[in-house]
Amino acid sequence: MLSRRETKILATLGPASATPEMMRTLIREGVDGFRINMSHMRAEELDGWVRLARSAAAAEDAPVAVVVDLGGPKLRVGPADAGGKGRPDSGPGPACIPFRDPGGYPAGPAHSPR
Repeated sequence: MLSRRETKILATLGPASATPEMMRTLIREGVDGFRINMSHMRAEELDGWVRLARSAAAAEDAPVAVVVDLGGPKLRVGPADAGGKGRPDSGPGPACIPFRDPGGYPAGPAHSPR
């Protein structure tokens, strides 16, 4: 039976919740979908997690969504903490400001004078 609630409940799968028994319990308790965080997982592992979620949903005869949270780019350009101030250096010179082009795609840094 489909839920009539407008608010949906997503449970993030992790080491404590990625067992068939726990997933079935979560579904019985009202979970509408599972979120899989790909930030700390290899792509090859995804299939197994999706199969577990689908199996648990079938066992409970419940429609359950599976949402995959893809890790975005991680830019590491060096330390941002200048002199232990807890913020980027605000000294003289240009500031590096990330921006997006009109199409919404990352376009790289823009330099502007302080």
